[in-house]
Amino acid sequence: MMRNEQQQHSPEHNQKLLARYVMIVLVATLIINCLSAYIRHMEAGLGCDNWPICYGDIGKYVSPSDQAEIAQKALAPTEVAKQMHRTIATLLVIGVLLLVNQSRKPGAMQGVSRYLPYLLLAVLLLLSVIGPASYLKTMPAIAVVNLAGGLALLAMSWWMWLQFNGKNRTEAPSWLKRLILSGWLLLMLQILLGSWVSANYAGLACSELLTCNPPAEYTSDGSGSFWYFRQLTLDTEGRILFDDSSIVIHLIHRAGAIITGLILLIGALFSLRYRVKTAICLAVLVLLQLLLGASGVLLSLPIMVIMAHNLIAALLLMAVMALNYQLVQAK
Repeated sequence: MMRNEQQQHSPEHNQKLLARYVMIVLVATLIINCLSAYIRHMEAGLGCDNWPICYGDIGKYVSPSDQAEIAQKALAPTEVAKQMHRTIATLLVIGVLLLVNQSRKPGAMQGVSRYLPYLLLAVLLLLSVIGPASYLKTMPAIAVVNLAGGLALLAMSWWMWLQFNGKNRTEAPSWLKRLILSGWLLLMLQILLGSWVSANYAGLACSELLTCNPPAEYTSDGSGSFWYFRQLTLDTEGRILFDDSSIVIHLIHRAGAIITGLILLIGALFSLRYRVKTAICLAVLVLLQLLLGASGVLLSLPIMVIMAHNLIAALLLMAVMALNYQLVQAK
């Protein structure tokens, strides 16, 4: 019995238990990111009956007059998805608290960055403050900060998991390490640009791949502002008044996709001799993401394609991080 107690308090046991908590946080974060994207896109009008007239028809979700109205509107139109989101968010909070507590035990953080559990907790606290403001659909910055927080949780928990399980690493030239790191940073920026497109309801600003002619229903008021903290305006029926900046936002995201995709594909190609499986996985995800992006434009933003686009973005980030971790700069 004494031996069992010693094993339970050994560094190896503490590290294994911590790794389980990290996996719980990682899976919960991935699910929450997908649910958040689904709720956001449904409330933007994707998949509605009178498409594309209903796109950006958000009047019923904004400017509630009292707390009761806020609670009522928070359940529409995706009550089940929002209940699932709240449930998993609760599990995520518990998981992070257990993770922080377990990280303080002897040997639990051996080989793992010690500050990551506390950063996870800090980001979670930030999201708990910003999250209730999600009903402010006319403030794009709120949606982007929420997505950035979820992205940070995913990245940090995945990095911890890689440190727990990625002991087998390969030496690679310094230029290749810098290339993969550059692709990683560009990808995170590109994901944020994608959320900026969604938050500004600019998805239909360009209905063709080679030109940028919005559909007739996508009316513009002739103005334009790219100011990050701007507030969107609604017409008398509660629909977004689009402006010319929607085209700029859309085109910047397209340009970012091409640049980021090329860098990641080049990095994957030169990484084949060092980490074959991860490099192939990265290349496949990049090509699939570009295909989904083009399909979303040509098919006028079908909800399933856009959801797949969001999921692949998260998996792509994890693949880039895995390759970046597995390659060690040669001495």
